[in-house]
Amino acid sequence: MTSIACWFSAIFNDIGLTLSFISLLVAVFSLIVSVIISVMLYRLQRHHEKEVEQLQEQQRLKEIENDATVFLIDNATERDYLPTIPISKLYQNLFDGFSPLMICCSVSCGNNN
Repeated sequence: MTSIACWFSAIFNDIGLTLSFISLLVAVFSLIVSVIISVMLYRLQRHHEKEVEQLQEQQRLKEIENDATVFLIDNATERDYLPTIPISKLYQNLFDGFSPLMICCSVSCGNNN
């Protein structure tokens, strides 16, 4: 009877060690799989975000082009004046805040010393 008990205990000890090893392997495998799935989901989401950004950029460029076309159609009579806009901006930046009245006042006040 003791030999059968020893035989059963030996089998169960081996099975216990084998089950612990198997459970360890399953835990490590599940960790690896969960990390791989997380990385794949992140890459998929990032790829989708890039596609959405590209579509938004294309939509923005189409809107700008449409606005420019509408502007040119609405202002067809003033189209000849468009090349003078940079010159007027330069003039505005150079003389911003100055007026002929201010120059005259400063000259007349400066001569009263």
